[in-house]
Amino acid sequence: YEAGDTLTSQYDIISDMGPVLTFNTYNEILHYFTEPNGSSDVDGMAGDYEFVFMEVTPSKIVLKGKKYDNKLVMTRLEEPTDPKTYYASIAAIDEKASYGNYFFRINGDSVSMAVLSDRVLNITYEQFDESGKAVVQKEGLAFTFTPTGIKLYEPFVYTKDLRSNSQVKMENFDWNEEAVTFTCTDAGVDAEFEAYLPEGYRFYKDFIGTYTMKYSGNKTTEITISEKVKKKSFTAAGGALDYPFEFGFDLVNGTITLTTQKFLADLGSNQYMGITMWDSDKGYVTWGEGGMIGVCTEEGGHLTINFKDNKLWLGYTVDGFIYWKFDGSGTSIGSGGGRFYKITLIKK
Repeated sequence: YEAGDTLTSQYDIISDMGPVLTFNTYNEILHYFTEPNGSSDVDGMAGDYEFVFMEVTPSKIVLKGKKYDNKLVMTRLEEPTDPKTYYASIAAIDEKASYGNYFFRINGDSVSMAVLSDRVLNITYEQFDESGKAVVQKEGLAFTFTPTGIKLYEPFVYTKDLRSNSQVKMENFDWNEEAVTFTCTDAGVDAEFEAYLPEGYRFYKDFIGTYTMKYSGNKTTEITISEKVKKKSFTAAGGALDYPFEFGFDLVNGTITLTTQKFLADLGSNQYMGITMWDSDKGYVTWGEGGMIGVCTEEGGHLTINFKDNKLWLGYTVDGFIYWKFDGSGTSIGSGGGRFYKITLIKK
């Protein structure tokens, strides 16, 4: 579903632990976050569909999830607006400001690098305890996007030295596109997250399109790269690719990645089809952590991606992949042996 899409279901107000809002018929959007992911993960995304009323005023309603204690603050909009329009403004901030790394500064001093992952800013910083010893602290600052920036799920209180009463409490940040910073708007607080872009950084949307793929010496073919999971993965298909496969997206480095994957399970019990990483010089394959990462350049006005080894397969150098049959036979599949190495992608 796109941001701002709506679905209709029934709800009721019941008496249970106080007044409770319950969504008592299935809603595909809402209940998606409440469903288990299997017998080994019964909590799933730990979402709620029943909420206890904690506070009701003309300007806001505060709810608490009955099962997982998730806090939900519903704030009345100052002016009525169409849901799609409202969420489009939030999506615009998400699109512009989702970098992988940020410098985190307070009062102009660098505190930590912040790594963005699934709407959490992960920071690691030094704090001095009561004895003056430096202790490493790790925090995951969960947040949501707003029409102007981000709001932390709960206020973050930064204390550099526990021997003093000096604390900085922050919660709301506005995005400055020119300075590529989230700047705190809370009264009396000087704090910011400044985006850091490695050389050659590209955004997720930059990779979507049609490419000429050069491979295996002098061979070429045309493939398409399309969105699979936004800001996480792509689908590569077409041309000499016998089966579609997945490129990953590296948000921190702004590039695409390729690792071993199993994508078809139609060969019988515990038998799969997929791609495995390949050291074409030594003639070995791996279905471990080895893989490739794209190096992006601009050549002749076209995005050009060369792939290098991610250096996770010790003693070998990944420079290609093979369509592989995971059935114990150890055989490659596909036209021409299904082998691709020394790969370059040139966007059209």
